[in-house]
Amino acid sequence: MVFSETIIKNKANGTSEARVMKSYIKMLKDIIDKKSLKLLIIIIFFLVFAGVVDPIITWIYKLIIDCIGDFANIRWNMIIWIVIAYEVFQCILQSINYIKDHLLLKISYKLNRNILVTIHNKVKNIAIEKLEKQDTYDLLERINTNVTDDAISALMTVFQVFTSVIAILLYCFMLSDLQIYFPVIILIGTLPSIVTKKQKSKERFYLAKILFANERRKNYFLNVIFQRECVKDVKLLRLENYFLSKAASNNDKILAENTRVSYKYLLYETLANVVRFGVFGVCVYITCGLVIQHEKGLGSIMLAVNTFQLFTQEVENLTNLLKEIYNMNWLMEEWEEFKTLKEKVWGNKKITDYNIEFKNVIYKYPNAQINSLDGVSVKIREGEKVLIVGENGSGKSTFVNLLMGMYSVEKGEIKIGGVHIDDISKASMNKIICVFQNFIKYSGSVKENITLGDSDIEINESIVQALGLQTLVKDNIELGQLEELGSELSGGQWQKLAICRAAVRNSSILIMDEPTASLDPKSENKLYEELAKICSDKTLLLISHRLSACKVCDRILTFSQGKVIENGTFEELMKLKGKFYDLYSAQREYYE
Repeated sequence: MVFSETIIKNKANGTSEARVMKSYIKMLKDIIDKKSLKLLIIIIFFLVFAGVVDPIITWIYKLIIDCIGDFANIRWNMIIWIVIAYEVFQCILQSINYIKDHLLLKISYKLNRNILVTIHNKVKNIAIEKLEKQDTYDLLERINTNVTDDAISALMTVFQVFTSVIAILLYCFMLSDLQIYFPVIILIGTLPSIVTKKQKSKERFYLAKILFANERRKNYFLNVIFQRECVKDVKLLRLENYFLSKAASNNDKILAENTRVSYKYLLYETLANVVRFGVFGVCVYITCGLVIQHEKGLGSIMLAVNTFQLFTQEVENLTNLLKEIYNMNWLMEEWEEFKTLKEKVWGNKKITDYNIEFKNVIYKYPNAQINSLDGVSVKIREGEKVLIVGENGSGKSTFVNLLMGMYSVEKGEIKIGGVHIDDISKASMNKIICVFQNFIKYSGSVKENITLGDSDIEINESIVQALGLQTLVKDNIELGQLEELGSELSGGQWQKLAICRAAVRNSSILIMDEPTASLDPKSENKLYEELAKICSDKTLLLISHRLSACKVCDRILTFSQGKVIENGTFEELMKLKGKFYDLYSAQREYYE
């Protein structure tokens, strides 16, 4: 579908502004605390006051011109008092602006923090199945990228509407003093500009939403050139031009569509400005006639010129503010969609043991053609050490993902401690810990990488010693790129740090996905021996293509095409001479 057709479709699917505004009010209740509310009331007062003072200053300026325009009857005393009043109001206006800007900065930081907390509290409860969908990912990225600044900007916009409305009313009063119909014809003259800007803004908003994926791709291809983990490949393989061309391709598409919208409204905007300034010329001409006929003072011409400019400026400001409110409506639509994302529902039953049972479990990923797990039935006793092997795509990772409650079982049943997994409390499920193959390398100190902000965790010296991390933990060096003196570790050191991160936590089941992928065979054998000691009192599940772990495991599960095709001890499977026998035989020379 072409962009213009997509925009038309989106317009047809638009939600009512009233409903979205209700969503905005709900959002404000989420992010505004009592202290912020008091601050907002003070800000409203200053904004309203600023809206009154500015037109008064314009009127005082008119009075000064009137006084000096009548050369025959110049009243110096009055001029002095008017000038003093002019200076006082100017000082008041400047002071108001300084205070207002300070308060706006203060409230923006408060609301920014509250919004971020609200977003993260929601994200941490969203079901993994939902997070892995592309439309959810795009929505979350838009929310994370835009909502904080846009929500605060929208709130400030609502307050600034008060200022603009008050200023417009006062300017209407001053214009009506010249001719009663001046405010009406000026409003009519600015109407085409208002309508044009609103339509252009609406189309640009839809366009930005449609082009968001292109913007994301462009930023990715630009950023990858400078990312620390990519710089070696980029330099050695001379990939700069490749990534730049990818970024340029997406940028050209964004530019072309935005240029199309600009050209589309160029004529309309030009005609709207001709009408607006034509009306202005007529008003000035009529005012000049009144002054020549001595019906108005000389200051009336200055008042007409200044008031028209300020009036049209305030009308344009109000139009832009209303445009922002319109955009805010669509922002709130996204916020409403974000708030209604499906959350993971946990049970309320605590479990006393962690015996695992899969009963004829079937699972297929969305849009997949075949089952990732196809009738898996297996039992694992609490405290048992189990090696899970199989080729890529055989169902190993899906097995542990279902065990951790990341996905909902479609058919079959999973029980832990005799309780259905959907009925188990989050606190009990939190005792299932996994070290993923693609673990995260966080920037921060070594100890921060282990505890990750959990103050209840004590770094067990025996675990640190078993993993050979004594020196790293003692020195507690900074890792990553956040600090100037940040260091990098070898792949093996990072892997041990990730294992330590999981081992020091209070767990009953510890799952490790390829825990020795970055280690040499000698270090691998030693690590498995130490892991067996560390996990002596808990269930240990090891997923690995490297089979030295079989020496420390009580049992081995062999997966193939979503099924457990072999289940037994090392000796039993070697005698069976099936899939595991073939896998082990291919690696035998490294372990014997």
